[in-house]
Amino acid sequence: MSVLRSSGGLPRSNAPSSQQIAEQQQQFAYISQQLAQQVLSSLHEAVTDVCFKQCIAPKRFRSTLTSEDRRCVATCTDRFNEAYQLYISDYQKKEQQRAGSSLHDAMKLHQ
Repeated sequence: MSVLRSSGGLPRSNAPSSQQIAEQQQQFAYISQQLAQQVLSSLHEAVTDVCFKQCIAPKRFRSTLTSEDRRCVATCTDRFNEAYQLYISDYQKKEQQRAGSSLHDAMKLHQ
């Protein structure tokens, strides 16, 4: 099977066009956003579950939260928020590096 053009006999380039690259980047951005939303949703569920079990459940249900309960929940959620901020920061750095290397690779293909 030949990959030669009908005129000139030169090999075709398999490199994606700039439009294809842009479309792929948009698709990747969309998927990344969906993944980030799923992570955030999972984190929210984890915070609710863990903090409830840690701060409220052991004391059985009461009609109101004590100041100790509120402090426990606030501390618990603060730790999760800190962890999430670290995750987001690391994720964004990796995405920037990946996007930079993808753009660099695409530019090399067009040279």
